[in-house]
Amino acid sequence: MRRSRYVALAALIAFSPVVHELAAQALGPQRQFLAIEPYYEHTQLDVGQSRDKDGLDGYGARLWINLDPFHFILNSSIALYASHAPSQGASKVSLTTFGAEYDQFFTRRPIGGLIEPFLTVGGGGTRLGSAQTPLFGKLGYKTYGSVVAGGGLRIALPNRFELRGDAKDLIIFNTPSSTAGSNRTTNNLQLQAGLGLTF
Repeated sequence: MRRSRYVALAALIAFSPVVHELAAQALGPQRQFLAIEPYYEHTQLDVGQSRDKDGLDGYGARLWINLDPFHFILNSSIALYASHAPSQGASKVSLTTFGAEYDQFFTRRPIGGLIEPFLTVGGGGTRLGSAQTPLFGKLGYKTYGSVVAGGGLRIALPNRFELRGDAKDLIIFNTPSSTAGSNRTTNNLQLQAGLGLTF
């Protein structure tokens, strides 16, 4: 019996660094390894010089991966995303975005166990077009390179849920929206609100 206690104590001492390391990596319910997040999106889209921006409402989804367990940059995540806004507005344009983004959180743990501010940057493609009204002088659809930059707040909820709000600048390159016929780079405000499930 006494020998069993000594063996257990020796094992505890031997494995204490491992236990400490695992505890240090424990993400807790506030920030799990993965998150799936559907979201609502509103975009103020620049459809050409001397024209009002179109307000487009759409929806999307993200798959988040927490980078902390990989010992890359701490307090960070990456995500794959895709969103779509069907044809609407005065220009009858549709908007589809896809790509990847990187989040940098300001703190190791949520403030008060609840709120996490972050900065985000990413890139991918944006597909614009219309089958009803000429966009940029012609009908049809085309994909343009784009980047996103902005920030937001993530709010942890009980039972592995999270709320998230983003404000971003969607920068679309080389759209033929100039009145002089040349290509332009446009800045388009995006507001997103999502409810995610972490696991």
